[in-house]
Amino acid sequence: DILRKWKQDPGSQSYEMSALDCLGLSEDKAIKKARRKIKNKISAQESRRKKKEYVEGLERRVSIFSSVNEDLKERLSELESINREMQEKIVMLTRSSNSLVGISVQTQTDLPEI
Repeated sequence: DILRKWKQDPGSQSYEMSALDCLGLSEDKAIKKARRKIKNKISAQESRRKKKEYVEGLERRVSIFSSVNEDLKERLSELESINREMQEKIVMLTRSSNSLVGISVQTQTDLPEI
């Protein structure tokens, strides 16, 4: 029971000494062990904090890139539409040009030679 209370509140001197005395540890070793536990706990908290910041940064980047990607998809769609329209105009102009060339050739052959 004392050991459980000490684990919940390792900074408490009364629990620390009585629990450690029950375990048969010397005072010096007990202090070192308690310091190491506290140091590890702080280190673990710091690691979790850094990981959380890193993940949040990645999530922000994903959000930004997703937004840019959507904008680019819209722009691509617009450009594809313009491209289709221009290709249709090329086909129409080519047909028109071919029919004009045909008319021109016919009129030249129909003319009497001088």
